[in-house]
Amino acid sequence: MIHELTCRDHYALATAQVGMHTRNVNDDIPEAEVVAEMWGEHVPPDLEAMLVMEVGDSVRTIAIPLSQTGEGFGKARKYLVMGGVAMGVA
Repeated sequence: MIHELTCRDHYALATAQVGMHTRNVNDDIPEAEVVAEMWGEHVPPDLEAMLVMEVGDSVRTIAIPLSQTGEGFGKARKYLVMGGVAMGVA
């Protein structure tokens, strides 16, 4: 499951030719459960989206959970817009 999520994120970044973007939590696979297991107490209770970024040599990606009501989601979207790579939540 983790490999599937990583491959999807890497493909999305490579296809769009960007280094980061926000996206909705996948609902065709149990991503919310995987995120809860990986991030533990750091997962927001109202998980809404993921901030996906390339790390290092652009082969590795990380997806950070974001809350719809929390500051993290708004700050992440503002950063993307200001950085000129606004893709919205797909």
